This record gives sequence, structure tokens and C-alpha cells, in this order.
Amino acid sequence: MAFEEVNTAGFKTYLTRYGVARLLDPTSNFDIKYFSLDDSGINYSITGTTGTLVTSVNGDDIKTLYNSTDDIEIIDGTPNTTNQGTTIAKREIVFIDDCNNLEYKNLDVTVYLGNHLQSLRDTLTNIDDVSRGYEPFIKLYDFINVNEYTENAFGEFSLWNTKNNNLNYVFHTDQDYNNYTLINNTFVSNNGGASSVNYDSNRFKTPFQLTASSYKSESTNKITQNGKFVIQLYPVNNITYKGDFSSVSPEGLTDAFLSGNKNVTPIVNFNGINHSLNLETSRVYKNNVNLPIFRFNSLLESGITSAKNMFEFYGTDSATDPNVKVITINMDVVISDSVTTEQSVRPAKLKLNLTLDLNEANWNASNPITNIN
Repeated sequence: MAFEEVNTAGFKTYLTRYGVARLLDPTSNFDIKYFSLDDSGINYSITGTTGTLVTSVNGDDIKTLYNSTDDIEIIDGTPNTTNQGTTIAKREIVFIDDCNNLEYKNLDVTVYLGNHLQSLRDTLTNIDDVSRGYEPFIKLYDFINVNEYTENAFGEFSLWNTKNNNLNYVFHTDQDYNNYTLINNTFVSNNGGASSVNYDSNRFKTPFQLTASSYKSESTNKITQNGKFVIQLYPVNNITYKGDFSSVSPEGLTDAFLSGNKNVTPIVNFNGINHSLNLETSRVYKNNVNLPIFRFNSLLESGITSAKNMFEFYGTDSATDPNVKVITINMDVVISDSVTTEQSVRPAKLKLNLTLDLNEANWNASNPITNIN
């Protein structure tokens, strides 16, 4: 209950929304746990009538100490209770950009792949001067939290806890799934409980990979599937090892093969073209750029050419420039954990607008690579 002072003769009592729910619950226990008086909810600068929070079952207004003319939305229906007895009023799935201290309840992002590809070109040209903090990929966010909120009698929400839950990405339509398979050259699918690895079988091969990774909590060391989402250029169909007389797959690197060949070098194949390892010893590759696109001859340019061909064939024209092609993927992010109280959490929406300007003259590594819409 909430109390409002009406005159010096005493107090007038009103039921809060939670109080109504308790009264209507036949299993409620009305033992008094504690009692206190508080005027922190009263804004004495407001002289109007007290705002209405909810309406009673018989149609009468039930007033509280909440001084406002604004309506308070009832969220998520019946409150949930944690093991500690704290009532959780609502839960939200939130995308966390930890580096910039930002969070998003839904994420609609446009990706300018041309600017990213130009950044990779510039990096290859100046590979010796690359900083150790450079990231040769596009990271949309660092991880995803499930935020839990409590609600006071005045309809105000406070963050109570953050959780790391296992998550699933669910495509809105078949077209969204098809677009995902167009842009992603390797992914795992699950059919009837059996997992299989899917490789790009489209006419125009994609050089990209879209990856949603796991996340390890620093406080609990627990690993959950709610980590960063990354787009990277990875134009690799397979890797073989060339010996003096023959080539083998990684599984063929036996002791017999290694002892029978004086020279063994890796070869990357993409789109039917073999790319040899750059054996120039004067170049220094830091760990963050020790990648196939920088280590194998002409592989970066092969990936860029493939990206342009793929977007030109499969992408749709941008509303502002027909030379800019767009591939859109709409997904819902949902909790996959089998916890009853958390299955009702509203999905978060993730929309990827992947764009590529076919005119390379418009690519600029200094321009933004992503934009939050």
C-alpha cells in the first residue's frame, strides 16, 4: 500500500498496482514483514492532483504518491521473483559496445564495406607500421547482456542485475536466411539434431565471414554464447601444403610426408586460384595482422574482386545510388536457455544493412565503416 497525508487528522491509504495483484491472488500471504513511512515520492513543487497509476477492477482510480500526469506503462505482466526474493519487473536483451560505453536495446546498423576494404589495402601497404591495437575486422558489439530491473511503487525502474545467457539468432524470413548464406562463406547448421558445416556454393563466391562468438565472464569464468559479432574478409576455400613432388591437405602432413620433402609451403585456394605464401623475410607481421589476406600473394585483391562481383550480382540498388548495392539481414536475438522465467523476455532486433559501393574511387578508410541507424 501507499500512504498519502491528507490532513493533520491522519493518513489516507491507497493500493498500488502490486497491492491489487496481491489482493486478487488467493495464495497471497499478508503477514507484515516491515513498516515504514516515506515522503520521497512526493514532489512538493507540484500542486496538482496526484497522478493515476492504474485503475481498479470496479473502474475507480487507484492513486499513489506518483505526482505526474503521465501514464505509467505496465510491462511484462506478472512480476517474476529471484531466488533472493527480489521482484523482477522486466528483463531486456541489450547489445553492449564496451569500448565506447554504449548499449542498444535494438541494433539497426549500416556497414560500409568499401571503406573497410580500403582500410585493409592501406594496412597491407604499411604492414610494418600497424599498431597492435588495430582490428582488421568489423565488430558490431562486444557482447550481449540480459538486464533485470526492479520497479518501485512510483513506476520507476532500477537496474538490479545483468546476466550472460546463451543466445540464438533467428532470421525473420527465408530471404533473410538466404542473404546470410550469400554473405557468409562458412557456417554451421543444425538439422534434426545433427550439425553440419556449410560452405559457399553460390555462383559468385563471398569472401566474407559473419561470426557470433562466445563470451567468457571475468567474474565467474563461465562461457556463454553471447559474445561479439564480427564481419571479416576471409577469402579462403581451402589450404593445402605443397611439397617437393606433391601437395596434401592439412590432414596429410604426416611424419612420412615431412621427412620426404625438404620444402613444404602452404597454399591458399580461393575461387579456383592458388595463392602462394609471401616469403619476403624483411616484413614484420604482428599477431593482429598475421592473417591470410596479408600473408599470401594477391589474396586480398582476389577477395575484393570477389566481393564486388557478389554484391553486383546479388545486392539490391540503394535508394540513393544505384551503384551502391545492399544486402539486408534481419534477425531476432532470443534467449536459448531453458529457464522458464526468462523465456518470456522480448527478443532484441538486429538488422544488418551491408553495403558496397562498386565505385572504388568512393572508398575511404578515414570515413566511417559503420553507422547506427
